[in-house]
Amino acid sequence: MGSVVSMAPREVVKRDGQRAAFDAGKIRSALLRAGQASGEFGEAEADLLTAQVAKVLIHSFRNAPPDIERIQDVVEQSLIAANHLATARAYIVYRETHKKLRQDRKTVVDVESSINEYLSRQDWRVNANANQGYSLGGLILNVSGKVVANYWLNHVYSPELGEAHRDGSLHVHDLDMLAGYCAGWSLRTLLHEGLNGVPGKVEAGPPKHMSSAVGQIV
Repeated sequence: MGSVVSMAPREVVKRDGQRAAFDAGKIRSALLRAGQASGEFGEAEADLLTAQVAKVLIHSFRNAPPDIERIQDVVEQSLIAANHLATARAYIVYRETHKKLRQDRKTVVDVESSINEYLSRQDWRVNANANQGYSLGGLILNVSGKVVANYWLNHVYSPELGEAHRDGSLHVHDLDMLAGYCAGWSLRTLLHEGLNGVPGKVEAGPPKHMSSAVGQIV
């Protein structure tokens, strides 16, 4: 490993933006575990691949240290170039799985912070719903709604849309509900046609008296 260290980058950029000393041993360990899991290679080939990865990194990142994602890209490319396709596929799946886990950890709801923000009315969601007052029930819906909203943003919508919502580029309404919870009808339609048009739901014809119309509206 000495020759690998001598030709490797001095530093890497971690996912949090901080710099750390480059550790070729971590790359070798990851390659060895992947190769042993797939049955394609052992320690000698892991050493060779590690040296190849370090060589690519030192030539590709002369002016700035590589980040973790770039290093993993080079590891993937080295596996494919060496025709270790089963190992490369497993490594790609491993990266994607851990990427999702990191995203989920980022959006874990801080229960203490969420409750305190609601109680002190620091959270704008306290007044976001005209049908929901400041109450114990409102607190429960507020905290649970954050969990549901994060599910939508992480597992339903695209990463691009989720990021756009979080940075304020756009706003996705009612993310705290997994389904629509209210609907609106035109007053003209209500008076002329009644309540209808929703499959599987009770329908009502147009009201003949004002009291019936008011009852339908309520």
